[in-house]
Amino acid sequence: MIMNSLLPILFFLFTFFSFNPSFSLASKPSYKDHCASIIPETTPTTKLKSNSFPLSDKNTGDYIGGDSIINVDVSWNKFSLYFPPRNTYATSHPNIFKIEGTISFRSTIIDSYKNRHRRQRGYLTFKLDGFWSKSSGNVCMVGKSKGVSKKGDSLNLDVVFKLNNVFNSSNVTSLISGSLESLSSEKGDEKNHYFEPISLMMFPKANYNYSLDSKEVENEFSFDNDGDEEGLSLNFDSMSFCSYPLSSAIERLQLEYTDECNSSKNCTIISGNSSDQLASQISLKAIGCSFHDKKHRIRVLVEFSNSVYYYWNRHNQSFNTKSMLIGEGWWDEKKNMLCLVLCHFTGTSTITSASLDETHVGDCSIRLRLRFPSIWSIENTSSVVGQIWTNKSASDQNYFKMIAFRNDYENFGVGGQDLKYEYSQLEKVKQSCSTQKVVENKGKSYPDAYSYSYDMRFDMSVRESKKKVAWGSSSPIFVDDQYLSTSGFYSRSEFDAGMLNNNDGLFNISYKISLNVISSPPFERNSLFNMSYYSVKISAEGVYDSRDGTLCMVGCRDLVSNNEMATTTTTKHSLDCEILMKFQFPSLDTKGKSFIKGSIESTRQKSDPLYFKQLEVSAVAYYIQEARRNVWRMDIEVIMALVPESEGEVEATKL
Repeated sequence: MIMNSLLPILFFLFTFFSFNPSFSLASKPSYKDHCASIIPETTPTTKLKSNSFPLSDKNTGDYIGGDSIINVDVSWNKFSLYFPPRNTYATSHPNIFKIEGTISFRSTIIDSYKNRHRRQRGYLTFKLDGFWSKSSGNVCMVGKSKGVSKKGDSLNLDVVFKLNNVFNSSNVTSLISGSLESLSSEKGDEKNHYFEPISLMMFPKANYNYSLDSKEVENEFSFDNDGDEEGLSLNFDSMSFCSYPLSSAIERLQLEYTDECNSSKNCTIISGNSSDQLASQISLKAIGCSFHDKKHRIRVLVEFSNSVYYYWNRHNQSFNTKSMLIGEGWWDEKKNMLCLVLCHFTGTSTITSASLDETHVGDCSIRLRLRFPSIWSIENTSSVVGQIWTNKSASDQNYFKMIAFRNDYENFGVGGQDLKYEYSQLEKVKQSCSTQKVVENKGKSYPDAYSYSYDMRFDMSVRESKKKVAWGSSSPIFVDDQYLSTSGFYSRSEFDAGMLNNNDGLFNISYKISLNVISSPPFERNSLFNMSYYSVKISAEGVYDSRDGTLCMVGCRDLVSNNEMATTTTTKHSLDCEILMKFQFPSLDTKGKSFIKGSIESTRQKSDPLYFKQLEVSAVAYYIQEARRNVWRMDIEVIMALVPESEGEVEATKL
C-alpha cells in the first residue's frame, strides 16, 4: 500500500527532473571559463516584462561547417534560433542582460523497423544561457545538446555560442555573425563527438533603417526601356504589400544577356564565379518588409545560379555570399514596379572558407527593377520581367551592361482578372484547321471551355516514332479574354457573359505546355528533344470547338529553355512558332475511362534545322463537373425511389 501511494510521487519527480532543463542532473559548461572574457558574468536582478533583446523570439540564419554532426542535405545550411521573450533579465550592470535560448539544426534519422528503413526528420537542438552586452553588441552563451547526429547517434555535447553586432538598430550594412563551438577535446575519443566550429550569419531585423532610397537614387529608375509595357498594380485594399508573393520569394528568373556577353569576364554581376560560365538564373527572397515613410518597403537577398536542376541541387549548394547580393527597395505605385538597390558582400569568406566572420556589406552600385506585365501573348507569357544594371561608369572594371530577366512559371497571384491576352495567331489557326459547321454527333456533347476549364488541363504521355520519350503537362491560361486562376475553378455566373458570346461553340483559348524528357540522350537529329536536356516549354493559342471537342493551336517553343546544357551564356530568348498542335477531347457521354488524343508537329521543311518529327500525345480525361452532376443525379434518383415507399408507410399507418 505504501509503495502504491509513492508511485505517483516518484513518477512526478522522474518527469520533473527529466524534462525540466533547470533541474537537469547533467552539469552545464562553465560560463566563467568560456565567456567571462567577452561579457563578465553578472547577477540577474529583474525579469523583464517587455523583451529588450534586439532579436525576436523566432529567428533563422545560415551557417557553414558542422558536417560531422549535421546533415546538410536536410538542413540546407539553415538554423533556427529561439529566444523566449519572458526569459530576459536585467542585471546589476545597466548594459548587460541575462538571456536564455535554443539553436536548432534540422537533421535526418534512419530507423530500422521490421527489416525496412523508415526515414524520419529530427532536430539537433542546443539549450543555451548566457549574457548580451547592449554596448558592445556581443552575445556569449554556453549549453548542452539534445537530439541526434546525422548518423542517428544520441549526442551529449557541451558548446559555447557567440554572436557579434547584436544592436538595437540596424541598416543594410549590418550583419550578425557568430559561431557554435564544441567544448570537447579534438583529440578525445569518438564518444566525445567533437565537431569543427560552425560559423553563423543572420540578418538583423530590429529597428531597421531604410537608407538607400534618396531622390538621386530614385531618378535612376525613371528611364524607359524598349518594349516596356504597363505593369499590374498591387491591390492593397485586398492584400497588404507584405502578404504578396514578391515579399516571400520569387525564384528561377531567367537571365538574358546581350549578344556581346560570351564569358564572365565582361558581363558578370557578381565576383563569385569560379568559371567562365555566367549565371543563368536569379532568385529573390525577402528578409524584411514594412510600410515606412508612406512607402511599401522590402529587404531582399538575391542569389545567382546556373544549375538546370535548381530544386534538386539546392541542398548541395553551401551558403556562399560570393553568389549573392543584399539590398532594399520599395514599390513604386505610380509606375507599378519594384525598385531595388543591391549591395555586394565583401570579405574573405568563400564557399570553402570555415568562417563567415569576415563578411561585410559594401559597394551598393547594383540596381534592379521588376514588374508584372498586364498583357500576355503567345510570344510573352512571362508573369515577371525586369532588368538589372550597375550605376558604375563604362570605364570601371566592374561595369556591365543592363541584363534583362523574366520567368515562365506561375503568376504569383498578382493581377488575376486584370490580366489581358492578345491573340495573334488565330488567322493562322483557321488556315490550318477547319472550323466549318459541325454535323450533329448523334446527341453527343463535349465540354465547353468555360464550365470545364479545369478539366481541360491534362497530363500527357508523349511518343516519338512509337517510342515513349517524354511526359508533359498542359494548362489553359485564357479562355477568350478571361484569365483562368491557378486553381482553375470559377462559378458559372463569372462566365455567363462569355457564354452569351459563344453560341456557336467556338472559343479562343491559350495554353502553357511543358514536355519533360524521360528517355536518355542521344536523340535522333530531327527529334524535338535533340536540342533539349531537360524540358521543352511551349506557349500556344488557338480555337476550341465545343461542338465536336477539337482543339487546334499554333505553338511557340522557347529555344532558350531547350538548350539549357549549353556552355555558352543565355542571350535574349528566341522562339520557334512554326508548330501545329491538334487535340481531340472525348465526349461527356463516354462510359468508363476516356482519353484525349493529339499530335504536335513542325510545319517547317524537313531540311530546316528547327524541323522535328511529329509527336503523338495521349492523356486520360477527367471531367470533374460531369462527375459531380452524375453524383447529383444519383442522389435525386435515390430520393425519388424512397418517396413512394415513405408515402406507402404513411398510408399503412392511417389504416
